[in-house]
Amino acid sequence: MKPTVKYFTDRNHEKKDLCNFLQGKLLTKTIMDINGMSGMGKTQLLTWAYHEAMRSQKSVAYYDFKNSTNTYQYVDVLRSIATSNIDRFANTDYSEMKNLANSISQKITISDDDINDLSKAYNKALSNDLSSKRVLLFFDTTEEALPKTLEILDSQVLSQHVNHGNFLVTFSGEKPLQWKTADIRKRRATLPLNEFKQDEMVDMIDRLATEKSIQTIDDEVLELIQYLSAGNPGIIYDSLHYLSDKFTRNSIDKKDCHGLVKHLYSTIVCEKILSQIGDLKIEDVDNLKLISQIAMLRTVNLHSFRILVTKNFPDSFSQQSAFYYDDVLKKIHKKSSLFYSTDFRSGYVLSKCIRRIFQLNTLLTNSNNFNSFKQSILDYYKTMISKTTGIDQVNAIVEYFFTKYFTPPQCFEMPEQNYRCFEDELNTIIGSNHLKDERYEKEAHLICIKDAIENDEELKHLL
Repeated sequence: MKPTVKYFTDRNHEKKDLCNFLQGKLLTKTIMDINGMSGMGKTQLLTWAYHEAMRSQKSVAYYDFKNSTNTYQYVDVLRSIATSNIDRFANTDYSEMKNLANSISQKITISDDDINDLSKAYNKALSNDLSSKRVLLFFDTTEEALPKTLEILDSQVLSQHVNHGNFLVTFSGEKPLQWKTADIRKRRATLPLNEFKQDEMVDMIDRLATEKSIQTIDDEVLELIQYLSAGNPGIIYDSLHYLSDKFTRNSIDKKDCHGLVKHLYSTIVCEKILSQIGDLKIEDVDNLKLISQIAMLRTVNLHSFRILVTKNFPDSFSQQSAFYYDDVLKKIHKKSSLFYSTDFRSGYVLSKCIRRIFQLNTLLTNSNNFNSFKQSILDYYKTMISKTTGIDQVNAIVEYFFTKYFTPPQCFEMPEQNYRCFEDELNTIIGSNHLKDERYEKEAHLICIKDAIENDEELKHLL
């Protein structure tokens, strides 16, 4: 199995860190865990590293868990590693290991003894390799790895060699892997791929525009690309690729904005989210309408989901139990990339770029739904403000103002927001009777709220 290179997403600092690891310069670390949400460039970074490693005389193997072809994934992993080494070196140990893997994979039932025998064969080949050369293993899309596969890799392979300086393994996936063996945890380094900052987005857009012979891009188009991508390099690339292919001009202007939103909605939201959740089995509810409601929020927990969907979809949700709502949220989280992460206290955190694409598409295609959902959310947070105190109340106030003063990029030509109304409304909320709490003084509470807004990247423009 070999990776293919389509493009590289400008991860220059991360390239240097990964290069230092693969050269053995991180002396106490032999496991590297690259992680980040979809589109951050994990696969491209891993692909670059693999091809760099293939230039040397090292033992190199690559495996992508999403392309697993065997009912027993672990067998497929070791067979792929054996094939990679047979192709590069005349090594009888790997030939014997591949033959064993082929034989095991033909069995109807694979026993623990079969797995143990295959692991022993690989450990023998690996030990011989490590005595004379560096061994580099690359594993991609680890979120598709079966728990049993990772458990066996942990206990029967990695734990045996993780302390050897010539054994370097790189994993890539949405979240860091959890290992049981203490030595593996101690030897692991992480390389998180975060959203690009403003200057990094501008640099990438400039580079891609030059490559695609786009001489000028209107400021409003630039603003939209940065807004929709939220620093996700994959979406920046997709946006420039679409604009350069769709419009055979050397300049991109404002009239191209709405088409870009619809394109990203089609290629990202429909393919990566809606196509994955068609079996929720929610009667009388259009999945698109349901997810459009969720995507108006920044975080969604069991309580907010229950309140909002029973209001907007009363026929389908009003008689359901709390367990049912929780099950629906878990299914959406498991089957799609709508949610970036989950946190026990705050609930499901929505992916910023996916949320923004969803919101602008809803605004374009059905403004009535957009306004209806927005009002439902405002009503919900008004209720939460009146019922909570302390930090929970601060969070409710922040989310209320985020929803109310939602401001799309300039190309959408929405009525200009009067931010002076924000100050008046904030003072009104602070001074209202339902905010009185013996533990909090009005001035201290106001400072806390303003501090929360000031530290919120999507809201600080209000102050």
